Amino acid sequence: MWSDGLNCSLVTWPGAEPSKAIQCIPEAYGYGCGAHDSQLEPFCALPQSDPPAFCQQSWCWVNATECRSSAVTMARSQMFPDLHFSYATCASTDTWSAFRIERGLQGRVVRAAIPATWYPYAFGHDADGNVLPDWTPGPEIVGEPMGIFPEFMNAVAERAGFTFEYMTPTYGSRVAQGGSWEGCISDVGKGNLDICIQAMYVTPKREKLSLFTMPLDHDTAHMVIPTPKVDNSLGSEILKPFQPFDIQLWAAILAVTVLTGVVLTMLTGNKPVPSDGKSGAAGRSARALACMKSLPNNIYLSVFEIFANGGPMGDASDTSLSLPHRLTMLTWGFFILITLSAYTANLAAMLSRVNVKVPFRNVQECVDKRCAFCTTDHASTLEQLNIFYPTLSLRENETVGEDDLWHALSTNTSYQQQVTGHTCDATWSYRFAGHRFGKMYNNVGGNFPCADVRVIDAPLFSLPLGLPVNTEMAAAMNHHILHLVNEGLWQELQRKYEPAQLCGDHRFDESSFSSDAASDGVMSVRTFAGPFLILAACLLMAVVASICNGSAFRKRTNVDVKTTLDANEVPQTLPQSTVIPA
Repeated sequence: MWSDGLNCSLVTWPGAEPSKAIQCIPEAYGYGCGAHDSQLEPFCALPQSDPPAFCQQSWCWVNATECRSSAVTMARSQMFPDLHFSYATCASTDTWSAFRIERGLQGRVVRAAIPATWYPYAFGHDADGNVLPDWTPGPEIVGEPMGIFPEFMNAVAERAGFTFEYMTPTYGSRVAQGGSWEGCISDVGKGNLDICIQAMYVTPKREKLSLFTMPLDHDTAHMVIPTPKVDNSLGSEILKPFQPFDIQLWAAILAVTVLTGVVLTMLTGNKPVPSDGKSGAAGRSARALACMKSLPNNIYLSVFEIFANGGPMGDASDTSLSLPHRLTMLTWGFFILITLSAYTANLAAMLSRVNVKVPFRNVQECVDKRCAFCTTDHASTLEQLNIFYPTLSLRENETVGEDDLWHALSTNTSYQQQVTGHTCDATWSYRFAGHRFGKMYNNVGGNFPCADVRVIDAPLFSLPLGLPVNTEMAAAMNHHILHLVNEGLWQELQRKYEPAQLCGDHRFDESSFSSDAASDGVMSVRTFAGPFLILAACLLMAVVASICNGSAFRKRTNVDVKTTLDANEVPQTLPQSTVIPA
């Protein structure tokens, strides 16, 4: 806009102090190569001992259409959006673009708001010096705001040369967006604020309200379950000898063993088999019957070799064995070697292993088993859960907080019903905005007992942490934020506010359940409970079978004796004795 009578144009310089931002530039500004900024406000006016480099550099306006197909670099003007400028055309180097970002916030007053307090992310004190409770409106803070985000942004302000003016988000935006968080974000997008300072997740829904800074961090959400318990039941001990192989492998081994027994029966069937003196069809039937009778015995011998590492399946030195029989014995021996080696390699570990009951080892198991996944009405979390796990059985409660769910999960179902209105199998927690820093998760001050829960498996999802920022300030703000993140300030502030992990780091570590005896490599009698019980059961069955066989044998013997007596009846009168003369 050209000012009447001044032969100059009034423009707003990007990055200038508000009192000097509006300047009047000459009509010839930018036309033809020249140092057009020399001695002009707001950055190049004299006297200056060390003026910015761009003040003496030559540049001019250029035709954007023609320059687009040339090797000359150009940039679009922020003061005149329809014009493009180029330093390269005038054999100079563009330092203005970098200066605008580095100095874009110098001397500015940035309108900031803390929507509500939340320790340790952004909090403050009351007039008596006491820490305000979480969710207290930001304007009630007396003195300087404290916490990870305010202290980080204070360092950004110092580096960039601006100051903060803390304000209250407008009441209308809070009502329209349904809360102080979204209300503050909306105010930034509408120009009522320049930035909101608090732990905030960047989501697609929120990005419709405002531009955000670069992510300062990425917060991971995790599934939380009641602390798994050690299974000391007798049943679990009995099953340990079978745990080196899974059920599919056991089934495969059994099938191969039976198959081997069948093959051996067939090979035996090729040898001459007694036909009990019968010939023709009767003889063939007798031989087939003899083969069928040998089948169970051959299967038994195959199984016996598995467990005895060598049984009486045949003498390798027997010259009467056929080539197929020898080949079968050789391959079966190789199979036994591999099977026993693999089994014994894992058996010791399985016998000393502590069985831990883990209802859900990951979220997919939770989905498959239709577990009750309890959650608050936290919009950002619900949005992500519905995106990544649409079939997860969510149990939403609008009146409880994350810490309530955390502690309810470690109690009985009646208390869960009382607190959440549901029975809960699992819930969620964020690492950054949850169990790493939250007082209620770490028994800070002894006021929050440790919940009997564990964080399990890989992250469910992650969300970037950023701050809603004025579009005009975003480039300069990100420049200084990135510098401080790279210098380690962000991590340093996290270490400063991270509480002592009095309840541990909450992660599920199955190895921590191992007993001292197991960790020392010493096995107890209980370790061998499975093998002992299996042996005892088999011995008992053998005794019972022996008794039954003995009883059957006695019955069969009595029947045979009676049959013999019936066939050879004793005479009723005995012949007279012959007297031999003396």
